[in-house]
Amino acid sequence: EATGDGLNELHKAMQLGLKMGMITISPFTLPKANDHEAIKQKFGAENIITIETTATDDVRTERLAALGRDPGDSAKNFEALTNPDLQIDTTKLNLDKALKQITSLLSKKKFIL
Repeated sequence: EATGDGLNELHKAMQLGLKMGMITISPFTLPKANDHEAIKQKFGAENIITIETTATDDVRTERLAALGRDPGDSAKNFEALTNPDLQIDTTKLNLDKALKQITSLLSKKKFIL
């Protein structure tokens, strides 16, 4: 759920005008669409950047199996984001290129300097 002590404290600080934030990258499984929308409503869509990481089905299955997770069960909980700010295919980009794309987006949106 889009609740919790940490999120509530962050929300209070933002209401005081403090410029701060949180960066969360969730590979493989993403939050439920309604949780994501609740966070946007609470913090303001202008304060949220969505980055979706993807991989081919074969690679995703292999990675989940290596973690001891059933790929079939994981797929049931997956809700793809609509219109993410950035989509990174982890089978096509190495880590350095992916990080450059992320930092470029964060800089462009003035989340980092």
